[in-house]
Amino acid sequence: MKNKVIERISVSEEILSVLPKNNQININNYIKEANKIYATYNKVLLQIEAEARQRNKIIADSIKDETINIKDTSAYPYQLKMINPITTPYEKTKIDKFLYYLNPEYECELIEINQYIIEIIKIFEKCGIKLTTNDFTYGESEKNFLSVLLDYENYDEDKAQEVFAKNYWSSPNIISNIQLNFKSLYYKNEKTFIKCNEEYKSKQNISFYDLLKTYRKTIIENELTLDTSSKQYLQKFLTKNLSINDYEDNNIKTLESKLFLGGQSVSLPTLNGLYNVLIEYKMYEKFAKIIKQVANDYQNLGKVKGLRAKKLKEILKLDRRLSKNDKNKLENLEKLKTLYQEYDELYYLEVLSNNLNPQSRISDVIYILVSFYKFYYHLNKKMNP
Repeated sequence: MKNKVIERISVSEEILSVLPKNNQININNYIKEANKIYATYNKVLLQIEAEARQRNKIIADSIKDETINIKDTSAYPYQLKMINPITTPYEKTKIDKFLYYLNPEYECELIEINQYIIEIIKIFEKCGIKLTTNDFTYGESEKNFLSVLLDYENYDEDKAQEVFAKNYWSSPNIISNIQLNFKSLYYKNEKTFIKCNEEYKSKQNISFYDLLKTYRKTIIENELTLDTSSKQYLQKFLTKNLSINDYEDNNIKTLESKLFLGGQSVSLPTLNGLYNVLIEYKMYEKFAKIIKQVANDYQNLGKVKGLRAKKLKEILKLDRRLSKNDKNKLENLEKLKTLYQEYDELYYLEVLSNNLNPQSRISDVIYILVSFYKFYYHLNKKMNP
């Protein structure tokens, strides 16, 4: 019908184009003819609209009783993170992520930094650890600023800005010092965090790998449900995410002809397998340089067992000194920063030692990188000093 209407419009345009308009009589005749054509096409338009309404009603009636049963998967990522067998509560609670955001090289506004600090405070509280200003012992300026953030229920952004500005001049490394203090507070309370996480895991009553399997299965089931839903297809056509032209016989035959190799058709499982391989390769491309760095670090791995624990003892010993009236506080804070950098490297190497072997695959390396947020950035910094 569309082609016929377009053809008739073209004919009408030609008729109007040859009508003379050199005097009033001819102009009047031109207007009459134009009105006649308008009336004709207005009638056609009404017919098309009526037909469209009828078609929409038929389609709506045909799918009105269809229900799309999509299972909720929103809780799975958090659950998987919390029972991940290769991470500690430091990663599970996202303390590592929020502390990374406090690094000077991670450029962000003070308003964002304040929110990250408040999130860390809340994480401690979830495990029953109520922090006070007495827990922050690296300087009075840090303590003054944190007094505003610890009272986050009455948080006032203007007041936070004012207190920060007042204390920044006496302690330019105020955020860096707070970051170091939070790290020491985590390790001092690590047993409490571990206990808190163990209680969570016992309530889940499922292993990480079984939960991951269920999550993947649910995603596939949801995708299949959507893929066979008439409602979804109709919506995609209406929003033009799908083109009806792709479903014309000629186009379908053209597409089918491309799915034959050497006279044999390519099965759907084979196509799905190829699709998954391409996704894996795309992921590999994203992490390629870092994966090679991890492989190199693993190959050159020496004895690392016990070194991280030893370094942590050194850190906590220096922390105790800083908690007192330390005359060399600035110097020792810089030393503490260096010790944490060394600790991070040992932690990274220990994770490689515990979770990789000569038969490990690329997917095992990616699993480590996505499980340990800071490793990705630690490696980036290591590769680009």
